[in-house]
Formats: sequence, structure tokens, C-alpha cells
Amino acid sequence: MGITLDTAKAALDLTSSGAMTIQAIMGTIRALEKTSQSPQATPEPEIAGALETLRTQVLEAQEQNISLRKAILELEQECLDLKRATDKFAGYTLWETPAGHLVYRSGAGIDPIHYLCPSCHDADIKSILHGNGALKACKHNPRHGSFRFEPRKPNSGWAAKRRR
Repeated sequence: MGITLDTAKAALDLTSSGAMTIQAIMGTIRALEKTSQSPQATPEPEIAGALETLRTQVLEAQEQNISLRKAILELEQECLDLKRATDKFAGYTLWETPAGHLVYRSGAGIDPIHYLCPSCHDADIKSILHGNGALKACKHNPRHGSFRFEPRKPNSGWAAKRRR
């Protein structure tokens, strides 16, 4: 998510193109001014041609202006989407559990304290981890696994029981 390089490049290209069109219009206007200041009469076909060129350039500038407005709206929408995504996870910080797993933990002002699945967070999904105190799992996507919140006891588990 966010402002893509393609969108930003397209907006810059449109801006450059618009600037060149405006320069062309200014050049045509200067040429018309020179011919109007000339002591001898300017032939009508020459004036008509210059006016037609000017009309075409003005239409091109208007089309580019419309394209620029669309690009600006797209950029504004991307900014809003980015702001919403940022606001959605405001107050959560990446936190390492005592067992060494990384999760997102709610911060000050968000009660009760709870934890978010890091994989879901990266996918812009707010999924609260559920479970007992020692082990919590993502209910949104079971493939994201479980997260240990307490270190394992040194002599616990099936291997320790098997040795007995």
C-alpha cells in the first residue's frame, strides 16, 4: 500500500508534458505578437494557421490538465488509504514475548492489553491472538501458527516424559 512509484512518475510526466505545452502556447503567442507588430500586413492564411495551432495547443493543455487532476486525485486517495492503515494500527508496537516470539502488543491507552498476529498485521488485517497465558494463536489464519508467551520449562514435554 501507499503511493506507488508508477503513480508518482505518471504525475511527474504529466506535469512535464503540461509545462512543454504551455511553453509551446507561449511561443505561438509571441509569434502572433511579432506578426501583429510588423509594419506590413500579415497574410490571413498565416494568422489563421497560427490561431489553429494555438487552439490545438490550448486543447492539449486542457486535456493534460484533466489528466493531472485525475493523477492528483489518485495520489490523494493513496495518501488517505495510507493514513487509514497507519491510524488502524496506531498504538501497537512490535514486541518480543518472553519466549522469543514477535507479536504486536497494544500500547498505553488501549485496554485491555492484547496482542495482534504479525502476519495478519503485515497483510493490513487486525487479528487478535487468542488462547491461554502461555500460548496464543491466530484465529484468522491457523497457518500463521501459535505464539509462545512463556518460556518452556526445562524438563517438560514428551521427550522428558519418555526418559522417565
